[in-house]
Amino acid sequence: LDIDYHPSGKILSSVHNDDTVYIWDLEQEQVIHTIQLDDPSFKFSPEKTIMAGAVREDGEYLVRLWDVDSGEQVGDITVPGEVRDISFSPDGSLLSVATFGRPTVRDSESAVTIYNVSTQELLYNLDLDLENNDYPQVLAFTPDGGHLGIGTFDGLLEFWRLPGAEPIEAPEIDMTEPPPLPSDVLFDTDSAELKPEADDYLSQVAADLYEALPEATITFVGHTDSRGEAGYNLQLSIDRAASVKEWFEIWAQENNAEAWVLKVDGRGDTELKVPDTDVEGNFLEDAGGLNRRVEIEIEDLD
Repeated sequence: LDIDYHPSGKILSSVHNDDTVYIWDLEQEQVIHTIQLDDPSFKFSPEKTIMAGAVREDGEYLVRLWDVDSGEQVGDITVPGEVRDISFSPDGSLLSVATFGRPTVRDSESAVTIYNVSTQELLYNLDLDLENNDYPQVLAFTPDGGHLGIGTFDGLLEFWRLPGAEPIEAPEIDMTEPPPLPSDVLFDTDSAELKPEADDYLSQVAADLYEALPEATITFVGHTDSRGEAGYNLQLSIDRAASVKEWFEIWAQENNAEAWVLKVDGRGDTELKVPDTDVEGNFLEDAGGLNRRVEIEIEDLD
């Protein structure tokens, strides 16, 4: 389900389908530790001596810390719910944990927490503003350790600045090469009908696109992940692209974008951005989310 290299490059962890972690000494080509998890989340700390993984014990959700050399437990961090991902800061001093809350507290404000690794003390509880049953799915610190990126199940991406860090300047987007529209934001699973909340997202994209390109031929190209039959995926990709095109046609009429020529194409699962299955053929949801998209291709600019 997952692998992680130790910073030394001499040790590798591999998480299997039964959530067993095998710690391999790559030089000796043998397993040196075996750890049983309750969730596939497992990481080595960048400071080299600690490794962390998700377990459940006596009804509590925990992130357990082990010593890399001995394999002995060195600490437990109690977290608010089922662990979805963990991430160490670049210096190994902080550990961020994304959780899916217990059913009775699923709407709580404790979906992402950050801890001091040496003391296991809770430092920050991030107040995510998530809708419906969305929850944090992936975490990553920036190289300076001052910011945390959070990706959610529904495709939302947030960046949080920790105390003392400088703000990140938003990068400028070149609308002559627009970023893909994430299908998980626009559509439900196996559906080509736009979600109600897709309107605000597409409105901003359309406004930015029109400001940069008042005259353009725009083709919406649908893509799916690798699950399902090829013919089904092709049709779904076309239908989703057509739904986006129809939305843009209405927007163009309402906003006098008369010089736009809008087209549709679909590629199904033939142009994956990343592989979305592991070596055993298991589907990787995070990778699949990158493949489910509607790309915007610009042609014949005047």
